[in-house]
Amino acid sequence: MTIPELLEQRAQQYGDRTFLYFEDAEYSFNHLHKGACTVAANLRKHGLGMGDKIVLLTGNCLEFLYTFLGAGRIGAVVVPVNPTLKAEELAHIVNNMGEFFSF
Repeated sequence: MTIPELLEQRAQQYGDRTFLYFEDAEYSFNHLHKGACTVAANLRKHGLGMGDKIVLLTGNCLEFLYTFLGAGRIGAVVVPVNPTLKAEELAHIVNNMGEFFSF
């Protein structure tokens, strides 16, 4: 079972029960599942799919989780990158992703 499949199953099972506390707010299983589905649909709409790599340059935020879970729904791979990296460090990661993540 994949993580997105598990989230979908738990959203059906637990619905509006709290899945996550973040910055003094509560987010339900349904909320996270819907966010992931929205991101997955938008990624597909932009031509991304199975095995595509998505560089995620963000700090600690809900969007990271939505994107991670949404990418998993379509079989894409998230490559999380530290947002404090310098341009040349980021370029190195992006230019060499194929070496590190091959399928």
